[in-house]
Amino acid sequence: MFRMLQQPLLWPTAGSALKEAIDGNGHPLLLLHAAGTRVADLERQAVSCNDAPKPPLYVPPTNEQLVDEILGVSKEVTRFAFSVLTTEPDAQCHYWPVTPPERFTGPWNHTLRNPTLVLSNTADPVTPIASARLVKELLGDSAALLLQNGPGHVTSSVPTLCTINKIRAYFTDGVIPDENEICQLDEALFPGSEHQLGKYTEDERTKLEAAETLHALMMDSDLSAFQQA
Repeated sequence: MFRMLQQPLLWPTAGSALKEAIDGNGHPLLLLHAAGTRVADLERQAVSCNDAPKPPLYVPPTNEQLVDEILGVSKEVTRFAFSVLTTEPDAQCHYWPVTPPERFTGPWNHTLRNPTLVLSNTADPVTPIASARLVKELLGDSAALLLQNGPGHVTSSVPTLCTINKIRAYFTDGVIPDENEICQLDEALFPGSEHQLGKYTEDERTKLEAAETLHALMMDSDLSAFQQA
């Protein structure tokens, strides 16, 4: 269910599956759990582990030490310790084989030539709006914050033309949004689970479909597979 919170376009499908489960038929919910997932490669670990600082003379723990530690946490703190370790996409950096020499270590007080565009939904279940505002505050004049007034993990979870056009303007012409600018969603999430593409121009449909495809790739999922489950 936490994954469903990240992808609002799937809420109608998930709601239907939950209704079936409440009524005694858990099969649609099982299919929904299995649909659209794939085994990801290590691109996430490559970014996280290459960026992660390593203390001087760092010696990674052995497999035996890790197992002992997790068993202790599972016994003394929470029985969900193994779940956290096996599902966290930024874990396992103790096995990462390299420390890249080009990793930036500061100074961090530069004023950037081109401001960074920070994006955030107002109701993101993974990276909350408070974190986006903190990033903007830390970067100061070197960043601009654009909010999308909606749920889901990252703005592409509900592709919206306002946000898409602001991003395109930023990357194409270096135009940054006005301070405190908020993009509204193009349509309601219920009852439909897809954009009503008929009301858009061909160019707008292309933008929305591209954003949905990019989001599905980022989330390691196939929206059509979920919707057909």
